[in-house]
Amino acid sequence: MPEAFRKTAGRRSIGGHMMMEATSLGLGTAWISYFDEDKARELLKIPENWQPVCMLYIGYPADDYKPNENLSTKRKPLEETCFWNEIPKE
Repeated sequence: MPEAFRKTAGRRSIGGHMMMEATSLGLGTAWISYFDEDKARELLKIPENWQPVCMLYIGYPADDYKPNENLSTKRKPLEETCFWNEIPKE
């Protein structure tokens, strides 16, 4: 496992939990992983000894919001993506 991935794994996990909690409160979220780190440090006064991993946009969804049908309805059945002890031979 690459060192950079190992160093940020816990922080990414926290971001995911923050997104789940926001959803439970009726909020919408978006994970942003591509951003200008120098600008973020300047705007948000992030100390040099902190490593920004992501930004989370959090807010109330629009009243007329509808999930993207291409993403939410075309999922594979759980049996095709989760396995116990071994990946089935095709």
